[in-house]
Amino acid sequence: QGGLLYDKFVNFVEDLQRIGTSLEQGQKAYDSALKRLSEGQGNLIRSAEKIKDLGAKASKNLPDSLMKD
Repeated sequence: QGGLLYDKFVNFVEDLQRIGTSLEQGQKAYDSALKRLSEGQGNLIRSAEKIKDLGAKASKNLPDSLMKD
């Protein structure tokens, strides 16, 4: 019975490690996508803001956290 409990614990720890690895990979993918969205000349955020500045009617604003200059 002790061995069975230990094996279950090991399985649980292995699952946690896989979850941690997946979360890290997800964070890296998120960071990469956000970088492409908001950095560099002609990025999508800057382009969208230029359209708005030219008079496009919009009822919403992008979050301040995305607005880097």
